[in-house]
Amino acid sequence: MPAETPEQLIQRVARRIVELRHAADRTQEELAEALATSVQYVSRLEVGENLTLASVAKIARALGVPAIALLESPESKPTRTRRGRPRKTPSKR
Repeated sequence: MPAETPEQLIQRVARRIVELRHAADRTQEELAEALATSVQYVSRLEVGENLTLASVAKIARALGVPAIALLESPESKPTRTRRGRPRKTPSKR
């Protein structure tokens, strides 16, 4: 099996953050409060933006798991997140 690229590792950790947050039955807002940060920042972390070892350690502590748990492979497959406004559907007249 070829080595993971840094980008693949970041995406795997980001998916694992979402998975562990859901397992802890916490919202992004609740995690943001525990991290003393904004919901927008948590959202960015969950898509792999601004992810550092320091943020991984803080997130693990907030979720009550060892930091190594965030480096494990996610149990779920990646999902495609749509950004922006929902598409307008034609109105039926």
